Amino acid sequence: MRILLVTPRPLAPIRRGHQLRAWQLARGLAALGHRVTVLEPGGEIRARPAAEPGEAEVFARIAVPVRPVLAPLGAVSAFLLGLPAQSGIHLSRALADATTKLARDSDLVVLQLARLGGLASRLEGVPVVADLVDSLALNFERRARFERPWARLFFRLEARRMLAWERALVRRTHGAWVVSERDRAWLAARLEPTLAAKLARVPLALEASPPPAAAPRARSAARAVVTGNLGYFPTLDGLRRFLAECWPAVRARRPELDLVLAGARPPRHLVRAARRAGARVVPEPADLAAVLAESRMALVPLDAGSGVPIKLLEAWAAGVPVVASPWAAAGAEARPGLDHLPAERPADWLAAIESLLEHPEEGERLARAGRERLAERWSQALMERELVRLLAAL
Repeated sequence: MRILLVTPRPLAPIRRGHQLRAWQLARGLAALGHRVTVLEPGGEIRARPAAEPGEAEVFARIAVPVRPVLAPLGAVSAFLLGLPAQSGIHLSRALADATTKLARDSDLVVLQLARLGGLASRLEGVPVVADLVDSLALNFERRARFERPWARLFFRLEARRMLAWERALVRRTHGAWVVSERDRAWLAARLEPTLAAKLARVPLALEASPPPAAAPRARSAARAVVTGNLGYFPTLDGLRRFLAECWPAVRARRPELDLVLAGARPPRHLVRAARRAGARVVPEPADLAAVLAESRMALVPLDAGSGVPIKLLEAWAAGVPVVASPWAAAGAEARPGLDHLPAERPADWLAAIESLLEHPEEGERLARAGRERLAERWSQALMERELVRLLAAL
């Protein structure tokens, strides 16, 4: 089958979850024997990350020049027209024209993110699937609960408009994919049954690193780490409240514990807040797996966002025990007490962190269970099986 995958951002460098998703879809579809072409915005195609060898040999990449400076104008225009602002962020005549042209020689078009849903109306006669990745309607509904009061009204309105947009996109396409069962169930509950039946979970794929050597935590007994896209609202919001409400008590009881925030795009105000709280920010770490491997535990203090918190999967993959908020754990389909320690209130965070510091055997048990859960629900083999099943149905 000839498959065209259209992405809203360049494939590399990978700094966001949907970029990782696009790499994995392209690689997975090509591994199943399909001829895959990735159409991505941006001028010159940048070099592949070293962690993704050989993709150019199995799928083609075509870059279309776009002008990112127009994104705010597109968002405002969409909002004034009664559409979700998100639907205008990636508006590009060049991308739309290239999609229409390449679709003529394709057996299937995959549009990534609901933001590209407007392209579906240009693809009459060609089977189209929307890889939503996550539900932006859920994302903004959740964000409205934690935003500043003056911004909440906008995000509630954006959530309602986005839900109508996603409903229309599912109706217009042959199917819609999300990475998390939580998002699938949430969106399905808000669609009529015939549309809900078109939703499917196609997971992200993360493979565990080799099991750690015996007693791996001795050298890193005094480090907790938070990883991820530090410029993304759910991560920022969770860190802001963790640093203000939870970390002072932890630091008072455990002054030897070092808190590291490692990831892409850390804003200056987060760096300042971390410094005031006695934490360290490691921007753009060259080897995130090494940062995780040298840490006693991974913390995932998320109460907003949608999809799967990749930071939790990465901790499982590295064999690091996890303390996570209920919302983050639900996105990763984690099981409280089995593959992570749950924490919601400040007292919960303190108790969970102290438990892992005082009982290293508990951390090793959680780490083993996390690796097992990763293999069970987030493997490359599972992703490819789901793709085979869905493409066969198409």
